Amino acid sequence: MEDVFRKVPKVLKNYTIGRMLGSGSFSEVYVAQKIRTGEAYAIKFFPKSNLKDQKDEARFQREIDAMAYLKYDNLVSMHDFFWDETNFYLVLDYCQGGELFDYIVSNGKVSEPVAAIIFQQIAGAVAFCHSYGVAHRDLKPENILITEFPHVKISDFGLCGYLNETKLMQTFCGSPCYCAPECLNRINYDGRLSDIWSMGVILYSMVTGEHPWTVSNPPLMIKQISRADFALPSYLTPECKSLIKAMLQLRPKQRLSLDKILAHPWFKYRDWALVNPPANLDTALSSLRVQQPLSLEKISSSSSRSSHKSDHGIVSPFDDDELEEIKELEEPISLESIAFSNIPTLKYLSSSMEKIETKDPNRRKFIPQSPSMRNRRATIVIPKIKPTFMDDIKE
Repeated sequence: MEDVFRKVPKVLKNYTIGRMLGSGSFSEVYVAQKIRTGEAYAIKFFPKSNLKDQKDEARFQREIDAMAYLKYDNLVSMHDFFWDETNFYLVLDYCQGGELFDYIVSNGKVSEPVAAIIFQQIAGAVAFCHSYGVAHRDLKPENILITEFPHVKISDFGLCGYLNETKLMQTFCGSPCYCAPECLNRINYDGRLSDIWSMGVILYSMVTGEHPWTVSNPPLMIKQISRADFALPSYLTPECKSLIKAMLQLRPKQRLSLDKILAHPWFKYRDWALVNPPANLDTALSSLRVQQPLSLEKISSSSSRSSHKSDHGIVSPFDDDELEEIKELEEPISLESIAFSNIPTLKYLSSSMEKIETKDPNRRKFIPQSPSMRNRRATIVIPKIKPTFMDDIKE
């Protein structure tokens, strides 16, 4: 980890910085508390040194704009954005429940009624993104965070892309075991349809506690994905099997559309759940727009022209009067004087982070118990696929 992370200030702008939530190759995330209101947030430290060229800048700008402008109950939102000489700082929703991935691993699997509640939120959030012309492109349980179970939010828009009605996407990204066949095999693709494939893998993982592929054997896994070769357990309901099969179709255009996914009869099982769905779930779903006249790409472009706040090629999505350069307070507030006790401790720690640093004995790095789910960390070397394997994928 770079030196930029080694001295974490106690106060940034008007936030007091608390414990580390996790770290990855490109960023670190801490819990933060707004000094004036006491509200809890997650603050992401993103070093400017990560931005090597204009492509990196464009990718980071998309991530910022997606979280700032796409306001939906089941999407992680950005509430503030600022920088200093070394880092950019993203102030985000704090989801104290941790990753859906860790919940699945620690519970074995998710019952279908509860899975219906969670998956309905995921489908609604993805539909909302698509209505603004945004494909997530990295949907997986690790990027679905729990606030108060079973309420979830989709996070991590670092690989999102803008949809174009006349042009397919060419950037091949995402986690291999959740990637659509066309992405893995470097065939130009529709980001909406590849997101739907990833949703199918997520639902399979939730209701079975396993991957649909042999992830411990990467070459075999790639072959299975490239042929949509998977088996459904007999204990699943017919409606659940039907929905998974409809999303994991090899031919992209044969995959079930999001409006049909949301209308699928499987969701009736949510009424059998022993937990209550989020109070505003039905309201959020009913607010989805069939057509969105202004895409996020156009909103972002308009913002970049009107904003005077930019650095390192990155334009702030917030108004100038809401954004000030980071300054140290004349009388820094010590962590001891701030009551962090009202901020819930993460129940499920992020296993997708490279390291977890904490002295709290009540928090530990979770070791996945399921061999299939544990092996998702395997280094993937994608072999060349014979052209004959690709005949069914191309339209």
